[in-house]
Amino acid sequence: MHRRVDRAAEAAEGLDSTRVYPHGLRATASTFHAARGLTGLPLQAFMGWEKLATAETYLNGTTEATR
Repeated sequence: MHRRVDRAAEAAEGLDSTRVYPHGLRATASTFHAARGLTGLPLQAFMGWEKLATAETYLNGTTEATR
């Protein structure tokens, strides 16, 4: 997965490929879905997290970003 992300980032024009990594993309996806209204348990299930607290981190961050 990491090699695919690296190749895609290197091919993207105007992107610093050294700042793109799989975990960051996963966090971006979590924030994206939380901002569009996915609630705690569905977000937890979708991302495969063991603890609901992880989903709540992204949900709380979305509230702060909106403010």
